[in-house]
Amino acid sequence: MITLIAFPPVFGIAHASPFVYKAEVLLKMAGLNHEIEIVTQPKTPNQKLPAIRDNGKIIADSELIRAHLDREHGANFDGHLSDAELMDADVHRFMVEQELYWIMAHGRW
Repeated sequence: MITLIAFPPVFGIAHASPFVYKAEVLLKMAGLNHEIEIVTQPKTPNQKLPAIRDNGKIIADSELIRAHLDREHGANFDGHLSDAELMDADVHRFMVEQELYWIMAHGRW
């Protein structure tokens, strides 16, 4: 079974990080059973959360988790997209996760 390693709940929100939600949704979309392990200090190679533990291997960072689920579990999240649509999706994902994230974080905290 896959274990999703996440931050503890805060202010009544199940996950303090939107990237933990992303990882959890990816696991659900892939149809993979998982459990959640709550930690306060990440003990991952890059000190990042979310992370998953899959067959003893720890993968940290939501985009690396996504690639792992594609490669190791055949999730094929983008199989229906054309090359142009895939590039467009990557640009939008980057914009939301790397640029707009800080606006959300500022408003939240």
